[in-house]
Amino acid sequence: MLRVSSHLMAAAGAAVVISVVTPAPSLSITVELAKKCRELARQAHPPQPVDKKTDVTKPQDTAKAQQEYFRICVARNGNMETGN
Repeated sequence: MLRVSSHLMAAAGAAVVISVVTPAPSLSITVELAKKCRELARQAHPPQPVDKKTDVTKPQDTAKAQQEYFRICVARNGNMETGN
């Protein structure tokens, strides 16, 4: 009897570890969604030329804006308003 319960405990422990380590399917996005959101992010925040003398536009600002837009786009499953 003790032997059976130790095997059950081991199996239950393994199941818990597998369920914690395995990512949920909803966390992954499709290639199509990634491509769509990347294109929408580039359209909403196009790369800007940098004036080396005045440093008017910082490429990091554009990149951050694109990343944030991409993140929101993925969260909305690619359904972005055209006004953004």
